[in-house]
Amino acid sequence: MFMLFAKLLLGLAVGCASAVVPILLAELAPSEKRGQMVTRNELMIVLGQFVAFLSNAILGTIWADDPQIWRWMLVLGIIPALGLMFGTWLVVPESPRWLISTSNTKQALEVLKQVRESEIQAINELEEVEKLVEYARKINEEKVDILTMLLNERWIYRCLLVGIGIALCNQVTGVNSIMFYGTEILRETGFSNQIALMANIANGVKQAFFLNLDLPRCFLRAI
Repeated sequence: MFMLFAKLLLGLAVGCASAVVPILLAELAPSEKRGQMVTRNELMIVLGQFVAFLSNAILGTIWADDPQIWRWMLVLGIIPALGLMFGTWLVVPESPRWLISTSNTKQALEVLKQVRESEIQAINELEEVEKLVEYARKINEEKVDILTMLLNERWIYRCLLVGIGIALCNQVTGVNSIMFYGTEILRETGFSNQIALMANIANGVKQAFFLNLDLPRCFLRAI
């Protein structure tokens, strides 16, 4: 029962991070570096998966006779999680848009000054965000159906379809099955535990390799 609850909690955390991090990156990153930031985020995720596969293989090889070693594999994940948690609290700034919506305009300006090259850029962007927040507030007061309004814009509708299509293609490939159960699949085909753990490292290597092939192009795109 505890493991089921833990998996549900992990899924909730990953889902929240997958939704919040790209939005915050898009808000904080300047337009000319947005492609770089999104690519770096994906690269860090892939490298994290590779390190997880590698550490599991090392633990599984050294303590192959210990039936409880899988528990230590799970516990090891606490280390980067704690680093991410404290790093987020201490380093990552608040969302400027959220600060403006809560009447913390001065703090929002300070955040924009940190992530923009000049104070003029920060002030100009602050004014734009203030207009967007005020527009969103008026729409809420008028009780306008935002979803219907957005879908009536053909270009937004096309972007939505493209985004859904990319997400569907990603899931249809079955990549999550390989990432989550790669070791078990190899074990059921006849490999030993040690070989299955070592072979599963190839999943992380493959993802990092193909992402690196696209890095030069992504770093040149503003998006």
